[in-house]
Amino acid sequence: MAERVQLAVLTIVCGKDVEEGFGIAFRVIQDYSLRAVDVFELAGQTLVWEGRLRDLVHLISCIQSSGVSDGESICDHVAAAYIEAIVTLWQEGWEEVECAVEDESIMERSGGKGAISQVIDPLLKVIVNPSTKMSAYITCGQLKNAYLIAIKINSNQDVERIAKEAERLGQSAILRICLRRLEMAKGDQAGAPSVGPNTK
Repeated sequence: MAERVQLAVLTIVCGKDVEEGFGIAFRVIQDYSLRAVDVFELAGQTLVWEGRLRDLVHLISCIQSSGVSDGESICDHVAAAYIEAIVTLWQEGWEEVECAVEDESIMERSGGKGAISQVIDPLLKVIVNPSTKMSAYITCGQLKNAYLIAIKINSNQDVERIAKEAERLGQSAILRICLRRLEMAKGDQAGAPSVGPNTK
């Protein structure tokens, strides 16, 4: 099975272009009942390490238009995985990213974070599930956006997670906002009426 997954991945990565390779790979997935998410995740990660960052959005577009079962969930998962792979590559050192990127037009001489943002932002827009999107924001250090989602879904547990990451990254403004929110939540819990046999 692993060999067939690799075959499907190579078909996407080594084709004339992603769109052409995807069509053949999709038939391989169907013929051998492969898990589509495994194939697409590995293919995208391979594209990242080959520096073909623009092809990631093309690949997701192919997934969206393929009619694959549970396509929205698959796109959420693979987009988050691609973001993680890009951030990992960036953390290895921007010089290595610069050498790996095949399309130099996406590189901004003003700094690595700007160029990374050009690639990551379209992937973030693809993600629909709030929890998955929030985790992706945390992965790439966009903690303000992650915090806004945590508040929207009313998850203090995620606010704690964001606070820890803000402390690690030295994002003091977001850290203060998170701690204030958590203090307010504790106050609300302390002031809530107790429920029990003696409550009138």
